[in-house]
Amino acid sequence: MKVNQHKIPLNKKIVIETSAQLFFDKGYGYTSMDDVSLVSGVSKSNIYYHFKSKEDLLVAVIEYWSEYYRKLIEQAVYVKTLSVESRIISFLNSLSIEISKREYKGSCPFITLYMQSPMEPTDAKRKITFFFTRLEPAFVELFQQGIDQGEFQGKITAESMGSLFLTTMEGALLLSEVTQDSSKIITTAKNFCKMLY
Repeated sequence: MKVNQHKIPLNKKIVIETSAQLFFDKGYGYTSMDDVSLVSGVSKSNIYYHFKSKEDLLVAVIEYWSEYYRKLIEQAVYVKTLSVESRIISFLNSLSIEISKREYKGSCPFITLYMQSPMEPTDAKRKITFFFTRLEPAFVELFQQGIDQGEFQGKITAESMGSLFLTTMEGALLLSEVTQDSSKIITTAKNFCKMLY
């Protein structure tokens, strides 16, 4: 996956991208800094120059994914030339393509990394929680646009739609990983929107 992280030193970017893949392939707990160094081709001393610990590296990976999702969500919410349903499908299509490229590992990077993180509260877990607290309002705003434009009936509130949609899509992401079928993501989203007409 290519994410434009402006002004990140090349070695740091390589380490983050390599770590993101290794955490999905092997698991965070089973990935060592030696593994990251070996696969990325970046020396351990250079890795430790950028990241003082493996948890710091995990936080950087979470920030990396957050930035990727943030850009997709902004397009879905603020590019209003398409219907809300079309924007939702476009957003989820990007995710399904990305999941297929990762060979269905880490269907939802945030849930995967949250489950792999140490049990005690950490900066990584706090960042993931923060991501989800910002994600739901973005969906609420999107569904409110659909109600305001007459695309959805509004029998239930945009807040309820946003919350239910987030939960439904997390389930669809997990099922896509288990079944190795990313089409479940788009099918679920289309069926969800049909219920709102």
